[in-house]
Amino acid sequence: MVTAAQLALTQSPISSLIPSVGNTVTVKLDDSNYVTWNFQISLLLEGNGIMGFIDGTIPCPQKYTALESDDESIVNNSPLTDAYQVWHIHDKALMTLITATLSTAALSCVIGCQSSSDMWNHLKERFAHMTRTSIVQMKIDLQNIKKGSESIDAYLQRIKECRDQLAIAGVVISDEDIVFVALRGLPTEYNTIKSVIRGRESLVSLKELRSQLKAEESTLEEGLKQPHLMAAMFANASNTTYETATNHMTSDLSNLQAATPYASSKTVTGANGEG
Repeated sequence: MVTAAQLALTQSPISSLIPSVGNTVTVKLDDSNYVTWNFQISLLLEGNGIMGFIDGTIPCPQKYTALESDDESIVNNSPLTDAYQVWHIHDKALMTLITATLSTAALSCVIGCQSSSDMWNHLKERFAHMTRTSIVQMKIDLQNIKKGSESIDAYLQRIKECRDQLAIAGVVISDEDIVFVALRGLPTEYNTIKSVIRGRESLVSLKELRSQLKAEESTLEEGLKQPHLMAAMFANASNTTYETATNHMTSDLSNLQAATPYASSKTVTGANGEG
């Protein structure tokens, strides 16, 4: 039943969502982003209890007070029902909200629509077919992901983002498939850990996969540091001059604090090359 407060409406509460809609729906709908747009706008509508205007669970009430008649003019000229007037205010506000999330190209597709549901269906018909093409491309992108020079964290995050995009489009990728994708994209220096993981009888979890790959990454980084450390130590050793070596054995007694004669007949060569 429509209340007196509802009849007094001059502006729908839905209108209050319009100024900040860009914070929730971060993209303007176009040919490239229907999946993301649909996900974000659906969350907004469902979170505010207004998705029913779109899916029909909050249907349009009877428009006119007059009952059906063979004389259409009688029906059309009768007063609008209270319930319809309230519903109409909300639905127009919802149309304005959706319009605020559209690109210029998308907006041109909904000009002439009479309800939010009509607008929604037009947008789906126009842009959803792009989703099928996008899904194929996203699957290809997922299969072709390579680690390259980025960190393990960044590499696994890229895989997760691609999987999330497919999930939004209704495509479920199993954890097992994600593990295989991650292993396949690793460079040759990770061959040892790849063989270990693939040789396991039980499936490694994604959490454990990250842990093992991070550990292997640290090991490889330490291994790269060792040759540089050895080279630096060798260079320092080569540049060291032992200038005081000849002062331990000398023919000049003034060089020594305590002198002891050399009793052997063998020749000794000092660090300076002199015998």
